[in-house]
Amino acid sequence: MFQTIYLGKLLGIKVYIHWTFWLLAIFVAISNLNNGVAASASALGFVFAVFGCVFLHEMGHALAGKWFRIPTLDITLYPIGGVARMADFTRSPFAELIVAIAGPMVNVAIASILFLGLSIRASLDQVSPQGIVSLGPMEQLLIANVILAVFNMLPAFPMDGGRVLRSLLAMWMPYNQATSYAARVGQFMALLMFVAGIFWSGSLIIIAIMVFAVCSGELFKERLANAAAKMRKPQSPFTMGGGTSDTNDSVDTVDAEDVRQVR
Repeated sequence: MFQTIYLGKLLGIKVYIHWTFWLLAIFVAISNLNNGVAASASALGFVFAVFGCVFLHEMGHALAGKWFRIPTLDITLYPIGGVARMADFTRSPFAELIVAIAGPMVNVAIASILFLGLSIRASLDQVSPQGIVSLGPMEQLLIANVILAVFNMLPAFPMDGGRVLRSLLAMWMPYNQATSYAARVGQFMALLMFVAGIFWSGSLIIIAIMVFAVCSGELFKERLANAAAKMRKPQSPFTMGGGTSDTNDSVDTVDAEDVRQVR
């Protein structure tokens, strides 16, 4: 029976592999059996290599958060990526910007190292640079890291690009308003992905639905916070017999200490 596996701690951060990840592993292994056991094992190894890069991506978030004294509760790997749960995320636009961009930058660094290594190997073997696109295992891993970096920078929650957009907007407007704008942009991106998925890939449709749901969740949370702020607004005291009343129009803002996830 499948279960979430606890891999241990790294730099004080708990690391898990969610049980649904094994469904992906089994699917990859079975779908490649027609090409032989070796091909199936090779494909499975590539999946684990990609998720190793995903783990490093999440560690990039965690280390950037540590710089701002934002602790990471744990990192969990799912079939569609990883999640680093960060506690006490202060509403600091600059901190969120750096933490969000740190993950994709890790993938850019990995891709750069792989490209450098492949270029050196090509020059030593006296092969033209065009030979790099022969799609060997290392080349595929390079491409996977480029895709991870680019896809995560799309301006839509829960991708890092959505948080980068929010942090940039929050430098010029209230945080809750920045969240609303970023979430609406994310919903629009989800609709574009859905349309693209109709023509190209069914998996893109699934991702689009998930992105739209997460963005809608962000909008709902901000509406709840605004409603709570209005409920906490002091009411004018009522006096009998034509007395005067003191009206206080100030509104207490809600400073919710929530647990935010960084992808």
